[in-house]
Amino acid sequence: MKMRSSAVTLVEVIIAAAISILIIIFTISSAVAISKFTQQALHNRIIDSQTSHGTNAIAKELRDGITVLSSAIVAGKTYTTSSTCIVFSAVSYDFSKSNPLLESSDTVVYSYSSAKSRITRSCGTGAGSKRPATNDSHVVTGTDCKFSFRVAEAIEWLNTSTSTVSETFRLATIPLQQPSCTRNGISIPCAWQPGSQNLTVQTPSGASNICIQYPVSPSPSSCPHITSVEIQVKRTTASPGGLVTTVPHITEARLRNKR
Repeated sequence: MKMRSSAVTLVEVIIAAAISILIIIFTISSAVAISKFTQQALHNRIIDSQTSHGTNAIAKELRDGITVLSSAIVAGKTYTTSSTCIVFSAVSYDFSKSNPLLESSDTVVYSYSSAKSRITRSCGTGAGSKRPATNDSHVVTGTDCKFSFRVAEAIEWLNTSTSTVSETFRLATIPLQQPSCTRNGISIPCAWQPGSQNLTVQTPSGASNICIQYPVSPSPSSCPHITSVEIQVKRTTASPGGLVTTVPHITEARLRNKR
C-alpha cells in the first residue's frame, strides 16, 4: 500500500497564509474602528462640556433676572428680545457689603450671531453694582441657537356651588400655543382659541389650585409676564477622524422673582 506523505503542500501553505492575513486585516480594522469611535466619543464629550458650560452660565445669570425686557440700549447698541436674543434686568450686587443685594438693577443681554456662530454677552450695570460689565464678549460657540419663552400662572379658585362648573379666566398675555393646565397637581383639559387671552376650565365644588403654563412670543406686552426661558444650543463639528456630528444642549432657567 502506498503511504500518503505527511508533508505540507504549497496549496495548504497559501490557504493558511491567506487566512492569517485576513485575521490580521480584520484585527487592524477593528482596532482602527474602535480608535475612531473612542476619538469621536471623546470629541463629543469635550464639545458637550464646552457647550453646557456656556449655557449653564447663561441660565445662572437668568436666575438673577427680575424681568425680561422687550428691548434696551447697552453700550450705545439697541437690543430686542427675540428667538436669538434675550434682554433682561437683573438685581445688582456687591458682595463686599453686608447686604450684597442693591436697590439698583443691571441690564444683561445674551445675543446669538449666526454669522459668527456664537452667543455673546453685554451688560450695563447699575449704581454700585459689581456685576461684570461687558460688551459683546464671547460666551459659547454654536451653529444654531434659540431662546424660547414661557409664562406660568397660578390661580386659587373657590367654587361655592355643589357641582362642577365651567370657569373662564383671563390670562396675563396671549399664548403662542395651546396652554397646559393642572388642578391640584393633576393635568386637566382646557379650552382655548388661538389669539385669545381667555381660557376655560372645569372646576369642581370646593377649592382648586389651577396652574397654567404656555409659550409666548416676546413682545412689549408679553415680556413683563415671562417667567422662564429655555436655551437651545446646537454645535456641529468634525472630529479628528473627519466624522461630522451635531451636539445639542438644552437648559431652562426661571427668573428670580417669578418663582
